[in-house]
Amino acid sequence: MQELKRMYPAVPFSPPTQLAQPINEMATEIHVEDASDRVFPPGPCLATLGIDENGEVILYGAKVGNTLVDVQRGVRGEAKGWHAGTTIARYFSDIDQEAIQENIRRLHDDTTGHVEDDEIHATRTSVSAIDKSLKNHKKKADDMKRRLNDLTEEVEGLGGDCHPFTELDDIQICCGIFNNAGAGWQAYTFPRAFDGMPAVTIQLVTVEGIVMVNNVTRTGFQYQVRIATSGASQTSGNAVQIAYQAIYDGGVD
Repeated sequence: MQELKRMYPAVPFSPPTQLAQPINEMATEIHVEDASDRVFPPGPCLATLGIDENGEVILYGAKVGNTLVDVQRGVRGEAKGWHAGTTIARYFSDIDQEAIQENIRRLHDDTTGHVEDDEIHATRTSVSAIDKSLKNHKKKADDMKRRLNDLTEEVEGLGGDCHPFTELDDIQICCGIFNNAGAGWQAYTFPRAFDGMPAVTIQLVTVEGIVMVNNVTRTGFQYQVRIATSGASQTSGNAVQIAYQAIYDGGVD
C-alpha cells in the first residue's frame, strides 16, 4: 500500500488571532495573542500569516503557551518580516487540498490494483449507492442554491437590515445585511432560532477588510470588523454594511 501524505488538523471557522511581537524572515518561534486549541490545533500543523495573496504559510512543530515553536517558514509564499498585530490563523490552504486529492488517488490506485472480483463487486455496489446519494444531494444543493439566489436578490432589493429566513426540506437558510454596531466584538441575533447550530459565512459589503466570527449558536453569533492597515488589521467601529449567510442542514449526521 502506498504511504499517504500527511494531512493536518483544522479548527471550525478558522478564527484568526494576531502576532504579539514582530518577527523577521528567520524567526522560528512566533509569539501570538492566542494559541489556544480553539485557534491553533496541536502541532505539527499549518498556519497562514496575512490576509491576502502576499501571505505566508508556515508549519509549526508544537505550541508552548502562546508561542508557536519549531516553525518552518515559507512553506507557501516568501518568508519575510511581519509587524506585531499581523493576522495569523489556521486557514485551509492549497497544501491541504493537494494532500486530500493525492491521498484519494493513492487509495484508489491501491484499491483497483489489489481487490478480488467479489471485492470489486462490493466496491461497485457501494460506489453506485454513493453515486445515487451524491445525485440526491446535488439536486438538494441545486435547489438550495436557487433559493439562496432568490434570497440574495431579495436582500439586495430591500437594502440593509433585512433578514429573510427560509426552509427547504431539512435545510434552514437565513441571510441578510446589517450595519456594524461598533468596534471590538459585537453580537448579532438571527431573526429566529435555527433547529441546530448553522454554518455562517460573512463579509463586508462597502469596504475592504475582514469580519471575524466567533461563538456561533442556534440564535446568533459574535463578529468583529477589522480593516487592513500596512499589513496589519485594526478593529473598526465604522457603520459599514455586513452581509451574512447562515445554513443549517438537519439531514447531515
